[in-house]
Amino acid sequence: LSDQLDEWRAAWRGNLSNFKTLYHSTDSDSARKIVQSGMMKRGSDGCMFGSGIYFAESPAIAEAKAWHGPHQSAIIEAEVALGRCYEPKHSETFTHRALRKKGYDSVWARPRPDGPMNTSQEWVVYSKYQVRLLSVKVDGKELLYKRAKEGGLLSASERGRPVGARSG
Repeated sequence: LSDQLDEWRAAWRGNLSNFKTLYHSTDSDSARKIVQSGMMKRGSDGCMFGSGIYFAESPAIAEAKAWHGPHQSAIIEAEVALGRCYEPKHSETFTHRALRKKGYDSVWARPRPDGPMNTSQEWVVYSKYQVRLLSVKVDGKELLYKRAKEGGLLSASERGRPVGARSG
């Protein structure tokens, strides 16, 4: 696994040391779709920093920030390739291309007075390939067969089976 992780990290140029384990909360149906597809997708354009994949520093903070409503929730743990982080002072909408043109790979929204957030920081990436899935849990049950090898991608045999499950 460490060799695969090194290969994934090497695929990202720039600040290769800026990788962070972060958390994302979503509804259970979306979590299952993430496991089936093997990767996360960007959210809605109406979010504070545009259509990105938003992360928090803990599962509890991710859950508190989530917009998915009263549905059964899921927590995703991921290693995120942050690269060079843009630190906005106020809400700004970005695309991956626009952020890269400015020389950045992600957004790091810090709490006031250093940034626009109320109490906790948040990270946003705009490419699904910046996210390597480590765990997807719904109601405390693991949905991933094993961790993604690189860029969030899971092979067909790794999707949809709980950790440790044996094939028939």
